Amino acid sequence: MSNLATILWRSAERFPGATSLVGKQGAYSYPELVKQVTRTGKMLSERSIEPGDAVLYQISNSPAVTTLFFAILSRGAVAVPVNPQWTSREFQVARERCHAKLAISEREDVSPDLLATCIEDLVTGEDVVEDGPVAREDADTAAVFFSSGTTGRPKAISLSHQNLMSNAEWVATRSLPSHAWGPGSHTCAVLPLSHSFALTCNQNAALYAGSALSYLDRFDSGELLNQIRNLNVSVTALVPSAASQLLDAQARAPGDVPLKYCLIGGAPISAALVDRFERAFDVTVVEGYGLTETSPVCAFRTPDTARKPNSVGVAAGHAELNVLDEAGRRVPSGTGELLVRGPGVCARYLDAEVATEDGWLKTGDLARIDQEGHVFIEGRLKDIIIRNGYNVSPVEVEQALEAHPGVDEAGVVGIADANVGEEIVAAVVVRSDAVTVEDLRGFCVSALARYKQPDRILRVASIPKGAKGQVLRDALRAKILT
Repeated sequence: MSNLATILWRSAERFPGATSLVGKQGAYSYPELVKQVTRTGKMLSERSIEPGDAVLYQISNSPAVTTLFFAILSRGAVAVPVNPQWTSREFQVARERCHAKLAISEREDVSPDLLATCIEDLVTGEDVVEDGPVAREDADTAAVFFSSGTTGRPKAISLSHQNLMSNAEWVATRSLPSHAWGPGSHTCAVLPLSHSFALTCNQNAALYAGSALSYLDRFDSGELLNQIRNLNVSVTALVPSAASQLLDAQARAPGDVPLKYCLIGGAPISAALVDRFERAFDVTVVEGYGLTETSPVCAFRTPDTARKPNSVGVAAGHAELNVLDEAGRRVPSGTGELLVRGPGVCARYLDAEVATEDGWLKTGDLARIDQEGHVFIEGRLKDIIIRNGYNVSPVEVEQALEAHPGVDEAGVVGIADANVGEEIVAAVVVRSDAVTVEDLRGFCVSALARYKQPDRILRVASIPKGAKGQVLRDALRAKILT
């Protein structure tokens, strides 16, 4: 049986007395979690959810989102998590693209079929027969993630049960020493569990190993620090900006923390930040790299791997890494576009586009692999902006701004920022001086999720464009910086 949901049933058998989830309403043991997943799965079946059906959901980090994810998988259906910040328009577009048979949200304004409170209502429901997850094949789709693409239309990335299982297994068994995962250890989901980074490195790996999982429903560095101390959190995963803010919180409220390991990834990681974090918290930082198409971890520095400044580690044990050199040859070391192959690499997008060539995925990232296999990400061959670990398409932001009746054209670029990785900066040509920056900010609030909204909006006389009308982003970036 290849169903990813089997990890819960297995952990319930192996660790019946261990805590699985910790939420605002209390803690659940692994057997209690299996019962809750089974009740939720029954609710889905009563709504005619069958194997292969897509269930779209928009829920902040909580036991409910974990319960629903595994309930969907246990019925053989496909989980489609979307960001809690998404607007009604974004939610409905995703709903149509994945042909969701059922849409669930914690927000009434997106017009879901069900409100997420239906899951919480099942906590005290009647016991049901725990018949276990529906059998699935390795290649069957387990989840679909929406991630911004270079065309402005978010990519819908299909990850199979094998994709997610291979990544969860490697992170839970190989990324850290054996004592770091399992009963007695505790991890906190900080990034939204609609993000593949958090889904694998917080949720799936922890539950595979028998660890406890708690949640931060929205990022607040002070609240995170309190949770680490009060719940004895020993492992977590953060993007660089969150790590920096946690340092600031520690400076405001100094004291001991039980944290032992922290994975930092999702955006470029400075050696200075790693050094500050390790010294301030007396923890071991492990760096990693991945993308949604690789489930996501494909490069990692385990604690017993020598650190090289600015390296994201070496190929994770389940992945192969090469680069495409200037001659178009695939080579194991050198500089070029990073290529990934392995069981974590997706085979297709939702619309059946093939995502790989002979099993090798082109990442669009420029990388250097040294003779010892250490990977250094040196830039991107594509225009995607990475802000706080989220992929943001500049085209999507441009299209949103150009939908404003007072905007003639827009150009968007990422500008390096020590806090968030890249700042989203928009240059706009307006049709009238009456169109203010404040007007445009308000317009973006209704059109884009918060993490996609520009950090800065500049009114300009013109935007540099090429012969085909495309925004010349390097020229625009230079114009903004001068």
